[in-house]
Amino acid sequence: MSDLLNKACTIIIDDVPDHWKDILLKSQAYGISETSALISQLESQYPGNLKEQCRCFLTAWQQKVDQEATVENVCDILSDANLNKVKSKIEKECHITPRKNVRKQSVSHI
Repeated sequence: MSDLLNKACTIIIDDVPDHWKDILLKSQAYGISETSALISQLESQYPGNLKEQCRCFLTAWQQKVDQEATVENVCDILSDANLNKVKSKIEKECHITPRKNVRKQSVSHI
């Protein structure tokens, strides 16, 4: 994982771990398809620990999408999930130029 992507994921974990399910659902277009199974798995593995659930989801996402795991895609997902304050913070701290609202078409389900 790149340093910038690691930084973006750390910001998400620190700032909005309670929104990890929203982020997961919006990440379907970016390679995660079995959202219900992943939610159940993480909730049972880490009951009540939102930060760890969020951390594990982001790790699983990065592993599944590999080359598509970019800070820009993370920002697009955050925008889709209406988490624009966190998106802006990541863009600022990672020195990413904001993209226009680009909605990705669904990729093959993994």
